[in-house]
Amino acid sequence: MKKFLILPLLFCIICGCSQKRQVKPILNNIAFTALVDYNSDKYNVDATITDGALNLSVNEPEKINGFVLQIDKNDVKAEYKGISYDSDINSLPQAAIARLLFNIVDDISDKNLVCSNENCEIIGEVDDIQYNFIFSPAGLPLSLNIEDINLKIEFSNVTLK
Repeated sequence: MKKFLILPLLFCIICGCSQKRQVKPILNNIAFTALVDYNSDKYNVDATITDGALNLSVNEPEKINGFVLQIDKNDVKAEYKGISYDSDINSLPQAAIARLLFNIVDDISDKNLVCSNENCEIIGEVDDIQYNFIFSPAGLPLSLNIEDINLKIEFSNVTLK
Protein backbone atom coordinates (compact mmCIF):
# COMPACT_ATOMS: atom_id res chain seq x y z
CA MET A 1 0.00 0.00 0.00
CA LYS A 2 2.85 2.41 0.83
CA LYS A 3 4.34 1.86 -2.63
CA PHE A 4 1.13 3.08 -4.26
CA LEU A 5 1.21 6.32 -2.21
CA ILE A 6 4.91 7.00 -2.62
CA LEU A 7 5.05 6.43 -6.37
CA PRO A 8 2.59 9.24 -7.33
CA LEU A 9 4.24 11.58 -4.80
CA LEU A 10 7.68 10.93 -6.30
CA PHE A 11 6.31 11.43 -9.80
CA CYS A 12 4.92 14.84 -8.82
CA ILE A 13 8.17 15.90 -7.18
CA ILE A 14 10.36 14.77 -10.06
CA CYS A 15 8.14 15.88 -12.94
CA GLY A 16 6.57 18.87 -11.26
CA CYS A 17 2.83 18.82 -10.91
CA SER A 18 1.13 22.00 -11.97
CA GLN A 19 -2.51 22.80 -12.32
CA LYS A 20 -3.43 23.98 -15.76
CA ARG A 21 -6.58 25.95 -16.17
CA GLN A 22 -8.08 28.05 -18.86
CA VAL A 23 -7.97 31.76 -18.08
CA LYS A 24 -9.51 34.68 -19.95
CA PRO A 25 -7.97 38.11 -19.27
CA ILE A 26 -10.42 40.56 -17.69
CA LEU A 27 -10.28 43.76 -19.70
CA ASN A 28 -13.80 45.09 -19.41
CA ASN A 29 -15.63 46.74 -16.53
CA ILE A 30 -12.42 47.31 -14.58
CA ALA A 31 -10.57 50.30 -13.11
CA PHE A 32 -6.84 50.54 -12.46
CA THR A 33 -3.81 52.77 -12.09
CA ALA A 34 -1.23 52.47 -14.84
CA LEU A 35 2.40 53.39 -14.38
CA VAL A 36 3.57 54.09 -17.90
CA ASP A 37 7.16 54.30 -19.14
CA TYR A 38 7.15 55.54 -22.73
CA ASN A 39 10.55 56.34 -24.24
CA SER A 40 11.86 56.93 -20.69
CA ASP A 41 9.07 59.45 -19.94
CA LYS A 42 7.04 58.42 -16.90
CA TYR A 43 3.26 58.81 -16.52
CA ASN A 44 0.79 57.94 -13.79
CA VAL A 45 -2.66 57.33 -15.26
CA ASP A 46 -6.04 56.38 -13.77
CA ALA A 47 -7.99 54.26 -16.21
CA THR A 48 -11.25 52.43 -16.68
CA ILE A 49 -12.45 50.07 -19.34
CA THR A 50 -16.23 49.96 -19.46
CA ASP A 51 -18.39 48.47 -22.22
CA GLY A 52 -15.37 48.31 -24.51
CA ALA A 53 -14.43 51.99 -24.03
CA LEU A 54 -11.01 52.91 -22.64
CA ASN A 55 -10.90 56.06 -20.48
CA LEU A 56 -7.56 57.49 -19.35
CA SER A 57 -6.89 60.40 -17.00
CA VAL A 58 -3.28 61.54 -16.50
CA ASN A 59 -2.19 62.35 -12.93
CA GLU A 60 1.55 62.76 -13.52
CA PRO A 61 3.60 64.44 -14.77
CA GLU A 62 2.08 67.51 -13.18
CA LYS A 63 2.33 69.63 -16.34
CA ILE A 64 -0.31 67.46 -18.07
CA ASN A 65 -2.34 66.54 -14.98
CA GLY A 66 -6.00 66.38 -16.01
CA PHE A 67 -5.40 65.34 -19.62
CA VAL A 68 -8.25 62.93 -20.46
CA LEU A 69 -8.42 60.48 -23.34
CA GLN A 70 -11.51 58.43 -24.23
CA ILE A 71 -11.28 55.70 -26.86
CA ASP A 72 -13.90 53.33 -28.21
CA LYS A 73 -14.19 51.26 -31.39
CA ASN A 74 -15.27 54.31 -33.40
CA ASP A 75 -14.00 57.50 -31.76
CA VAL A 76 -11.19 59.12 -29.86
CA LYS A 77 -11.76 62.17 -27.68
CA ALA A 78 -9.00 64.12 -25.95
CA GLU A 79 -9.58 66.91 -23.42
CA TYR A 80 -7.19 69.20 -21.61
CA LYS A 81 -7.91 72.46 -19.78
CA GLY A 82 -11.22 73.02 -21.55
CA ILE A 83 -9.94 72.24 -25.03
CA SER A 84 -11.26 69.09 -26.66
CA TYR A 85 -10.51 67.18 -29.82
CA ASP A 86 -12.70 64.48 -31.39
CA SER A 87 -11.67 62.12 -34.17
CA ASP A 88 -12.70 58.91 -35.84
CA ILE A 89 -10.31 56.22 -34.57
CA ASN A 90 -9.65 55.03 -38.12
CA SER A 91 -8.41 58.49 -39.14
CA LEU A 92 -5.52 58.20 -36.65
CA PRO A 93 -2.21 56.85 -37.93
CA GLN A 94 -1.89 53.10 -37.45
CA ALA A 95 0.95 53.56 -34.94
CA ALA A 96 -0.84 56.24 -32.85
CA ILE A 97 -0.64 55.18 -29.19
CA ALA A 98 -4.38 55.65 -28.59
CA ARG A 99 -5.33 53.45 -31.52
CA LEU A 100 -2.66 50.87 -30.74
CA LEU A 101 -3.70 50.53 -27.07
CA PHE A 102 -7.36 50.15 -27.97
CA ASN A 103 -6.55 47.53 -30.61
CA ILE A 104 -4.37 45.60 -28.14
CA VAL A 105 -7.13 45.60 -25.50
CA ASP A 106 -9.56 44.42 -28.17
CA ASP A 107 -7.15 41.69 -29.32
CA ILE A 108 -6.43 40.44 -25.78
CA SER A 109 -10.12 40.39 -24.85
CA ASP A 110 -10.76 37.72 -27.49
CA LYS A 111 -8.16 35.29 -26.18
CA ASN A 112 -8.41 32.34 -23.80
CA LEU A 113 -5.19 30.91 -22.47
CA VAL A 114 -4.17 27.85 -20.54
CA CYS A 115 -1.87 28.95 -17.73
CA SER A 116 0.30 26.73 -15.63
CA ASN A 117 2.73 29.28 -14.23
CA GLU A 118 2.29 31.77 -11.42
CA ASN A 119 1.25 34.40 -13.98
CA CYS A 120 -0.10 34.09 -17.49
CA GLU A 121 1.37 35.57 -20.63
CA ILE A 122 0.05 36.50 -24.04
CA ILE A 123 2.43 37.39 -26.83
CA GLY A 124 0.44 38.91 -29.64
CA GLU A 125 0.68 41.23 -32.59
CA VAL A 126 -1.51 44.15 -33.60
CA ASP A 127 -0.88 46.47 -36.55
CA ASP A 128 2.51 44.75 -37.13
CA ILE A 129 3.62 45.60 -33.57
CA GLN A 130 4.33 42.77 -31.13
CA TYR A 131 3.19 43.03 -27.51
CA ASN A 132 3.69 41.00 -24.35
CA PHE A 133 0.81 41.05 -21.84
CA ILE A 134 1.16 39.51 -18.36
CA PHE A 135 -1.91 38.84 -16.22
CA SER A 136 -2.71 37.04 -13.00
CA PRO A 137 -4.30 33.57 -12.83
CA ALA A 138 -7.49 35.44 -11.86
CA GLY A 139 -7.35 37.26 -15.23
CA LEU A 140 -6.37 40.71 -13.88
CA PRO A 141 -3.80 42.73 -15.85
CA LEU A 142 -0.28 43.05 -14.41
CA SER A 143 1.85 44.48 -17.22
CA LEU A 144 2.04 45.28 -20.92
CA ASN A 145 5.32 45.58 -22.79
CA ILE A 146 5.70 46.79 -26.37
CA GLU A 147 9.41 46.76 -27.16
CA ASP A 148 8.95 48.05 -30.73
CA ILE A 149 7.87 51.46 -29.43
CA ASN A 150 9.66 51.37 -26.05
CA LEU A 151 6.43 51.26 -24.00
CA LYS A 152 6.03 49.52 -20.63
CA ILE A 153 2.89 49.65 -18.49
CA GLU A 154 2.54 48.28 -14.96
CA PHE A 155 -1.02 47.91 -13.65
CA SER A 156 -1.93 48.39 -9.97
CA ASN A 157 -5.03 48.94 -7.85
CA VAL A 158 -7.04 46.83 -10.29
CA THR A 159 -10.71 46.59 -9.30
CA LEU A 160 -13.75 45.13 -10.98
CA LYS A 161 -16.60 47.54 -11.65
